[in-house]
Amino acid sequence: MKNVNSLFTLLLLLSLALLLSACRPLDLPVETDAAGMDAPAATSADAPAPLSTDEQVANARSAGPAAIAEGARIMGYPEEWPGNWPDEVAPELIELLPGDNGWTCIADIPDTPGNDPMCLNDTYFEVLMAQRNLTDAPATGIGFGYMLQGGGPIGSPPHMMVFVPESNGNLPNFTT
Repeated sequence: MKNVNSLFTLLLLLSLALLLSACRPLDLPVETDAAGMDAPAATSADAPAPLSTDEQVANARSAGPAAIAEGARIMGYPEEWPGNWPDEVAPELIELLPGDNGWTCIADIPDTPGNDPMCLNDTYFEVLMAQRNLTDAPATGIGFGYMLQGGGPIGSPPHMMVFVPESNGNLPNFTT
């Protein structure tokens, strides 16, 4: 029995290593000027135009494994994002495509630096909406999320996220 448990543990670790080795950021072109030098960072005055619906869908799907992203509901941000959040409830996300697998992929957050789309299971999506609606997170269920393009407030590398109900007390600590 001990050998079976050891073999199972080894297979589980190898599967996890294989999954994580497939996680890498989307290669985005680097803007260069006429001399071939990297272009200066954009400012809010010369921010890029909003993504088209097709670009938002592709961006949102890049956040998770293809097996999840293909059947996921796709959401985007409204033009008025972020409104006065976190002082007031955030504007509602816009559904770009319906889904049927219990996952929601959300396009890049427009007011953050970098590319940070995410794919969340239904529980983690409820957690995110509770945060944005300034309400309590769900008390049951485990939330899973993918950010395979990386991103977030501190520019994290590609990662997975897990929310457990016992962590509800710490949710206000992660409001921005």
